[in-house]
Amino acid sequence: DWVFTNSNSEWISFIDSDDWVHPQYFEGMIKSAERFGTDITACKYNNSEGYTDFEDIPEFDICLVDVEDFFVNKNTIATVAWGKIYKKEYFRQTRYPFAKLNEDEFVTFKLLFKNEKITYINNPLYFYFQNASGIMKSEWNPKKLDALEALDEQYCFFKKSPYQNAFKCVVEKYIWFLRENYDCIRNCSGYYEKEKTIADIRKNLRKCLSQNCIEKTIEKNERLYSIAYPHLIKLYFFKKRVKKKIKRITSK
Repeated sequence: DWVFTNSNSEWISFIDSDDWVHPQYFEGMIKSAERFGTDITACKYNNSEGYTDFEDIPEFDICLVDVEDFFVNKNTIATVAWGKIYKKEYFRQTRYPFAKLNEDEFVTFKLLFKNEKITYINNPLYFYFQNASGIMKSEWNPKKLDALEALDEQYCFFKKSPYQNAFKCVVEKYIWFLRENYDCIRNCSGYYEKEKTIADIRKNLRKCLSQNCIEKTIEKNERLYSIAYPHLIKLYFFKKRVKKKIKRITSK
């Protein structure tokens, strides 16, 4: 809102308060966007544990990329708000959801897929500060389920779209999120909706596995199936043990 009231720039960019950018960040981003005539430009980023010196970049490594390829192959930066410049008009009606953790995961993909192509700079112009005590690495709390809500929106968006490689990427991310959060929720003390949330995770996991014909063998993904089908997985391995025992007996 402040930008639309106070700035006449045609571009907007987001930089997290504990991150920093290369002195040539805006120069590279805007020149790259103008060169290819794109509405969004993204750049390579580096993780960092502290501020570092920068070297001048005499020539930017720029390319035009397919938006679906970008989303699939560089999914981390494809879903965050930072590390990009956007045409300001994209935010004329769009805002990130208020008071949500992972708020950028609700919006960034929608902005990206307004385009067939975006510009990408293969030089690290953005530096993401990895704070060991930051909110993303803190002890699990129910707010972290905001990311599941965002993934639900991505899932529905791509399921109805022609971008099936992006859909597969979101499905895998969705399954990973459910699996990784399952134990965290079980071990979270004082969370009064624990049992309901665990039941919802099982339900969503079963739905995702069955609806999308995920090719994951039980033997290699025992943990995944033990969450989704806790009773059936015990029966499955019990039957396998019985079959092996019968085979041993009959072979004698």
